[in-house]
Amino acid sequence: MANETIILSLFKEKIRGLTSKNMEIIFTDGSVSENFTVSAFVHLNSNSIKSFYTDKKLSSLTAELTVLEKAIDFGTSKKFSKIAILTDSLGAIQTIKNANSKNCISQCILKKVIKNPTLLSIEFHHIPSHSNIWENDLADSAAKNSGINGSFAPVRWTLKDAINHMFAQIKQDWEREYSLFSLERNKGYSLLSPNTTSKPWFKNKEDLFNRIETKTLNRILSGHAFDKYTLSKRKVYDNALCDSCNVNEDISHILINCSKYTPTRQNYPTLLKYNDIYRLLGNEPIENWTLITGFIRAAHINIYYNTLHTAHLIHYSTIHAYTNSQNCYELLFCRWQCR
Repeated sequence: MANETIILSLFKEKIRGLTSKNMEIIFTDGSVSENFTVSAFVHLNSNSIKSFYTDKKLSSLTAELTVLEKAIDFGTSKKFSKIAILTDSLGAIQTIKNANSKNCISQCILKKVIKNPTLLSIEFHHIPSHSNIWENDLADSAAKNSGINGSFAPVRWTLKDAINHMFAQIKQDWEREYSLFSLERNKGYSLLSPNTTSKPWFKNKEDLFNRIETKTLNRILSGHAFDKYTLSKRKVYDNALCDSCNVNEDISHILINCSKYTPTRQNYPTLLKYNDIYRLLGNEPIENWTLITGFIRAAHINIYYNTLHTAHLIHYSTIHAYTNSQNCYELLFCRWQCR
């Protein structure tokens, strides 16, 4: 409360100083919502409240600079000779004052100020937000309601805004494709990760998994481990049946159910709690995934390197059956598959 009282006292003193210099005072505010960029300015002497919105999510700096430009345009239309703009965006003020700024909106503001023949003086002042300054709160409220009462205002994009928008669009497209893909293929992995993530699961997990273990887990997660079920779909094996159990030998069978590894599996009681590897991966924290890599190592299960030997031989012999024009491509394809 004491700080707010001090702020209000300093604010009133600032207003008196600006008024004594015959400055036209304009309050501005800009903000970003989920899908819109909104802004507004307030000029009490003319009882003017103008609000604007655009249907793109831009940066808050762009929102603040855009409304500063609108306020200057308003002052120009009124032929004000002295303007004081009060904003709670210190970043916007610093950008305008930076002579080396490459922000296109800031550059446009400076050009308008320089070329305005009636404008003798313009000042930008920072005021703290949420400090019970009712004029600033009025501008804030008008900005938030601009989607209802405001005017649509095209906004020039800064390079940063354009890049952010492209990345957001790419992410949105990827999330949509990921959702559709998970319905058709690799449903197990979609149970673990129903949404896309910005960082891979193994980031900062080098203390838990070495390079080969990480790749092995990635093959399991993606449904591309080199078990007989997967390799049979690539025509490497004639059938997908497990040699010991006479059922489809997918990765879940190998790790959870295969009788060949039952003695070793008894030493990993967590594995015995599940009937599907993806359920285990989904329910257990990543730190517990070490039991999977530990079991694979203890049981001498080769789902990353050694089981590729047969695949390599079959594909290599197939390569030489093609014409010379195709040899290079098929060889590269073989190397890619056998990584």
